Amino acid sequence: EQEIIISECTSHDVRYPDGIWFRLASAPAAETQMWEQEAIMGGIVPWIHYSGIHTYDNRRMHISNDILDWHQKYEEYLCNRTEIADVGVLWSQENGDFYGKGNAEHAIMHWNGFRHALTKGRIPYLPIHTQDIKKYGDRVKVLVLPDLAVLNQSEQNDLVEYLKRGGNLVMTGKSGMIV
Repeated sequence: EQEIIISECTSHDVRYPDGIWFRLASAPAAETQMWEQEAIMGGIVPWIHYSGIHTYDNRRMHISNDILDWHQKYEEYLCNRTEIADVGVLWSQENGDFYGKGNAEHAIMHWNGFRHALTKGRIPYLPIHTQDIKKYGDRVKVLVLPDLAVLNQSEQNDLVEYLKRGGNLVMTGKSGMIV
């Protein structure tokens, strides 16, 4: 099976928490480089592009040079890594659609809660799509279902097989009320 390379488009534009972006100005170099390093350490391959044909702030043109050089130098260690996490947190777009109903923040609220708790507890975890339970089930000891309300029959069967092989589940919300 071929691994899929996930590229992250790194923006060098100024962005503010309220969603306003300024495409003609450069974001602070340290902030952008930290964001790039976090993405790379998470397994994402860097990809840089610049929007528009004109810029009035050329500082952004050199922000990523050191990061890209570093990535190229250590690429053999940064790519094609095997996850060591023994906790998997399940997610699916269908679950987001079920809860979201047009509100993306609400759709991922439960997933984000577990993500924050595991990160704060320094517990490595692997985000696993519900369709990939069989693929990653042997790698993890625990699967977390963060208020997961939507599973098709195949995904349900994969969960049952995971349990039969000795896996453990942590279920909350509606998925935790299954009898």
